Amino acid sequence: AFWLDGWMVLLLCLLVLLLLLMIQKLSPLTSETLFYIGIPTPVALYWIMTEWLWEGKTFGKLAVGIRVVKLNGQPIGFYEAVSRHL
Repeated sequence: AFWLDGWMVLLLCLLVLLLLLMIQKLSPLTSETLFYIGIPTPVALYWIMTEWLWEGKTFGKLAVGIRVVKLNGQPIGFYEAVSRHL
């Protein structure tokens, strides 16, 4: 699960960086801006959004059949997904 999620995050980071590089041609973004937006944003959004929208699952968790749940067995919500990754 960890490695599959890692590859998905890497792919997402590369896509975001590519998009930012194309935007940089049109606006004065510095390389520091690209780094500070292009790396942490997709990493955080991947785990938060997938665990929230897919009831505690990411691609990796889905592949091995596990998910994150609350103590009462219910799927986690947005705030639980955010707090897991802060």
